[in-house]
Amino acid sequence: MTDYPLDKIMKHKRTMLLLDRVVSHTDNIVVAEVTISPASTFFHDGHVPAWVGLEYAAQAVAAFSGIRAMENNGESKVGFLLSCRRYICSRSAFKYGDVITIHAQEEFNDGNMGGYTCSLSIGGEEVASVTLSAYIPEKLNEMTGIQ
Repeated sequence: MTDYPLDKIMKHKRTMLLLDRVVSHTDNIVVAEVTISPASTFFHDGHVPAWVGLEYAAQAVAAFSGIRAMENNGESKVGFLLSCRRYICSRSAFKYGDVITIHAQEEFNDGNMGGYTCSLSIGGEEVASVTLSAYIPEKLNEMTGIQ
């Protein structure tokens, strides 16, 4: 597996780049991690709220997309989260020291839009799951004015 720096495969910058690393990837799966610490975005009173898990899953999908682009001699592109269905989390927060493993599997992709099943685990125990849809426009600047 090639090691891809997150800042090369994702468009997220500075404090909104929430993942710590990509652990592994295949043609349709990516596994990423984040360790909860005082440096974590949204960390307050010893924890990160559980709703941030949705963004961890979305960023794992972004990492997957960026890796695919790099492996096809392209570059990562801005994508949009279209929908999330059934975000279920068994806890109200992720606490200091938790190492969260995010597993995202591509279920379909038509070149612009994709569907993904995602799960978050701590110590091998699944603590959250969600189904996401994302869209990467072919011409971002025509859609948004962003270059």
